[in-house]
Amino acid sequence: MRAVMDHLGLPQEAVLDLPLLTLVGRQELTLENHLGIKQYSPRMVKVRVKGGFLEIRGGRPYAQKPHQGEPHPGRQNRLPGF
Repeated sequence: MRAVMDHLGLPQEAVLDLPLLTLVGRQELTLENHLGIKQYSPRMVKVRVKGGFLEIRGGRPYAQKPHQGEPHPGRQNRLPGF
């Protein structure tokens, strides 16, 4: 399957339904392709992903939905301030 994904240029996280995390320094963490926010507190966010949960801890996170018209597979949230 990996050879087919590579040949077609398909992102493996989308094909395999896996979360994709993008970290920009200590400024922003973007989490794509998750299954929903399970728990949210001033210092922790717990999201459901395929196969379990992902817990992200940090200082003063806040969740922001994607901008209108932004393409994304599954759900996406930005967590600035990590």
